[in-house]
This record gives sequence, C-alpha cells and structure tokens, in this order.
Amino acid sequence: MAGPATEIEIMTAAPAFRLVQPDEVDVEIRPKPPGTDVAARCTLVLRYLAVSDRRALLDRLREGGVTDAEVAHDLIVGWRSIGDENGAPIPFTADNLAAALDLPYFLAAVREALIDELFGRSAAGNSATPADAGPAASGA
Repeated sequence: MAGPATEIEIMTAAPAFRLVQPDEVDVEIRPKPPGTDVAARCTLVLRYLAVSDRRALLDRLREGGVTDAEVAHDLIVGWRSIGDENGAPIPFTADNLAAALDLPYFLAAVREALIDELFGRSAAGNSATPADAGPAASGA
C-alpha cells in the first residue's frame, strides 16, 4: 500500500485543470419573427473576449460609444442554422450579418445573447450578475 504523496510528487503531477483561452465561443439565440408562435434556435459563433476586453467593451456600451450592431459586427465571426425565407442556408458574410441585424427581432435576440455572454450569464447557473444589471440597450 502506497503512502501519501509527497509535496514534490504533487507539484510535478499533471494538472487536473488547464487554463486555456478559446478563439471562439458558440452562443445560441432564439429570434422570433413577427407572426410566429415559436422562437427559432440558431447559433452565433463569437470571437472570445477575455475579462479585461469584456470590461472595456461594457464601458463603451455604458458610455454610448458603440451601437449594438457595431458590437455584433465586431464579435460575431460565424453562424449556424440561419436560412432564408425558403429555408436555404445563408452563408455568413459581413453583408448577410448586416442584413440580418437590420431585422429588429434578430437584433433583439443578438443583443440579449451578447449581453448574457459579456456578463458571463450564457453558461447556465454560473451567473453572479443580477439580470437587471446589464447596460441600457443602444440604438442599432
């Protein structure tokens, strides 16, 4: 039977947790077009922001130095499950993103998802921020 691990053995053991910074993060949105009863589910692929970058962006939002659409263009790098009125997939491009953000219901869903992501509320159960603490919505 082996005895307890020594301090040197513990310090040289492979770490159980590794600090990594992803390049991207997936966030689900649920836009609800007018005249429909159910919100659709689709995924945005966002550029990952470290805490310091999130704070800087939130400060800019609070000061009114950036619009929701500008934040979306800066952070969204892709999407999945978004199609045209016939259901054909729409490729992610800057122009297609601009067209989608021009739809108020889509912009509202994106705004909610981005604020949740910026405040760390997108991971269920991990929120330390009250829901009403988000910055006021800015114009598109």
